[in-house]
Amino acid sequence: MQVGINTMVGMRIVQKLATSLLQIQQTNMKLFLVLLLAAPLVLAKPSHKSVRQGPDPEPGDNVPKINGEGYLDELIHQINFEDEGSPMNIPVPGYEDSFESNEKIYELLVSAGSVKSIEGVKRAGDVQVGQEDDDGTSVLSSNLHISGAVLTYNYRVKEKDGGTVEEGKLNSHIDAVEASFFVHIHSNGPNYEAKLGDVETAALGTIGDVEVSHNDLDDAVATMVINSVKDHYDLDVAAAVVAGLTGYLDSSIHKTDVSDFVEK
Repeated sequence: MQVGINTMVGMRIVQKLATSLLQIQQTNMKLFLVLLLAAPLVLAKPSHKSVRQGPDPEPGDNVPKINGEGYLDELIHQINFEDEGSPMNIPVPGYEDSFESNEKIYELLVSAGSVKSIEGVKRAGDVQVGQEDDDGTSVLSSNLHISGAVLTYNYRVKEKDGGTVEEGKLNSHIDAVEASFFVHIHSNGPNYEAKLGDVETAALGTIGDVEVSHNDLDDAVATMVINSVKDHYDLDVAAAVVAGLTGYLDSSIHKTDVSDFVEK
């Protein structure tokens, strides 16, 4: 009797093992069919390397290697403030003021201002060269330091509710104005062309000596005029100095071949 029971248990175990093996085979068959169907899609998908021959281009490959410092130094060297082909004729804003001296009220009108001369231009800070857009245009940027400039004005002093005391000329000396500027450089076949971009005031600088030509003004009133001119020095006046430089810088860019400073 015991032998019969053992035989039945053994047969059930064998039956379960057979069923499990059959289920495993069915699962493996399904997995095999999925892989078989997916294989053509995987094999057919092109890779980036198979479509494009050779290595990917490195960023900035189209940016020319420009000797920015050498180019800017040559631009400064080419600036000629005696060049009559680049006249400044840059107006400087005038103003009105009033003050008291010796118990009298005086009214001052400063007008017809212009940039008379600029000198001592030099490079200030590093020279940056970068790419502007995808067409290969490069941009060079830096600052220029203007050691000195002279501005000239007309002036008139009159007593309040009275007549004119004196009319004349005055000069003011401006020091250490700085200008930031951009030069756009683009290729023209094997050569390159440069064009001046924005030029802006980067540092206000300071106002130095003010010279007033006078015959009838007493020294106290002349000093009041000088102090008034110094008190009215502002960004607009410094911007006129920068504008005076712009014409000469543009002329220098046209006279200097930027291709000589591009690595071949």
